[in-house]
Amino acid sequence: MTKAVWLGAVLGAGLALPVAAQESIDQVCEDVPAAYVGRCIAAVQAADAAHPQLGMLITGGNPGLGLAAGSAGPEGAPRLRATGRFNLVRLALPGITSERNTGEAPPPLTEETNVVGVSLGADLAFGLTPGIEVSPGTSVGVVDLLASATYLPVDLVSHELFDASSTRVAWGAGVRVGVLRETPRVPGVSLSVMYRSMGEVQFGNACEGTESPDQSPFAPPRTSLCNVDGDVAQARVGLTGWSTRATVSRKVLGVGLTLGAGYDRYADDFQVGVLGARGTPANRARVYRSPPAELESDRLSGFLGASYVLPRGTVVAEVGWMQGGERVTGFPAESDFDPAAGTVFASFGGRWTM
Repeated sequence: MTKAVWLGAVLGAGLALPVAAQESIDQVCEDVPAAYVGRCIAAVQAADAAHPQLGMLITGGNPGLGLAAGSAGPEGAPRLRATGRFNLVRLALPGITSERNTGEAPPPLTEETNVVGVSLGADLAFGLTPGIEVSPGTSVGVVDLLASATYLPVDLVSHELFDASSTRVAWGAGVRVGVLRETPRVPGVSLSVMYRSMGEVQFGNACEGTESPDQSPFAPPRTSLCNVDGDVAQARVGLTGWSTRATVSRKVLGVGLTLGAGYDRYADDFQVGVLGARGTPANRARVYRSPPAELESDRLSGFLGASYVLPRGTVVAEVGWMQGGERVTGFPAESDFDPAAGTVFASFGGRWTM
């Protein structure tokens, strides 16, 4: 079953997934000297892989952990549910944070960098309408307004991978429709869509010292000189887009189970930088920076959640998987990093009703 057919069946979109902006990506390394094109391509591959992984890190699976079919009370009274959560995502990227920078021709970047990304978040679901009762205890069309805020502690996750200038806060807003409220006889079904936004996040830092413009008449555009080398390459990406979720929930032996599928699409600018070897008269290294280019990503995901009601709230856990992407043109097939490999994610939290 193709991605488009599966997405149409699960989320009702019925549309083929959009094609990534590969043409824009292919132009990024045009001004980089041939000796460092391999580093540049690895940085582009890192940006392309990091984009959806960051999206999942701030989003997670269910936009309201343990919620599936609406928050409005059975009598129609508005209800506010707050959830505190932390998300975990396996972040896998090409090894652009290597600091090996000799005067010899740079070898291909074949290593893989792996860290566990962590984010802290708060979700709010406000029951707007109780829906329409089609039979005793069964309602359709329950509507919730959704809001979220997420904090990404980049220094705690990995100060060697994330640059300190990275944005740490993301936000989201959207709506969830309870297609069918759960009863003892039928499961709960819901659809949700949220707009997500986060500033720029940078992986690696090609220059950890002072930079100055490169005045050489033969220097490519956007080239600077660096007095203290950093990583061999860096990638800086922004994140804005939409996340859609479809969930089915059912309580079994006192445990609420939620099965969900998701589709995330993000688009924003990205930029890469590449560190060249020392060799200028002042023995400073050149740093080659690309112009901003458009980066698009879209991914399907699936997740399973479990919740348990306690006297003062509900505890929830969730685990899921997000599909991988494609190999950027020119990225070596022998690399330890496989762009097509999927990403595992998980969420844990607690929910309170007000």
